[in-house]
Amino acid sequence: MDGDERVLLIAFIDLDRFKTINDRYGHDIGDHFLAAIGERMRGVLRDEDFVARIGGDEFVALSSPLRSCVTDLAAMLRTRLQAAMTGHFRLDGVTIDYAGPSIGIVFAEPGMQADELLARADAAMYVDKRLRAQSMPPTQ
Repeated sequence: MDGDERVLLIAFIDLDRFKTINDRYGHDIGDHFLAAIGERMRGVLRDEDFVARIGGDEFVALSSPLRSCVTDLAAMLRTRLQAAMTGHFRLDGVTIDYAGPSIGIVFAEPGMQADELLARADAAMYVDKRLRAQSMPPTQ
């Protein structure tokens, strides 16, 4: 395979403890939080990358780096997304100190179908979620 080929990279992102935000501050603030998360994600992605909300508190980001750079870009993407989505959010007079999301990143192998790629990214995200749960205090 040519090292200059592009490969599809997918980041599956779950907003850990989002339900707590909705329960504590209400659904309007929760909706503003989701919009702010989306804006922060777009702010750290390249123009040619794509991000979408696919569920209540789940997003995917797609990128197509050169195969020769995929490992470095995956690590950089994780770092940028985690940093952008963690920290203080000021929303309609409410400040939320958010501990960040769980992120699973995988890249497509030749012949892989979209549903299989998404399932692999979701599984990678759950690995990250378990690791984060071990290191986070019980409530945030």
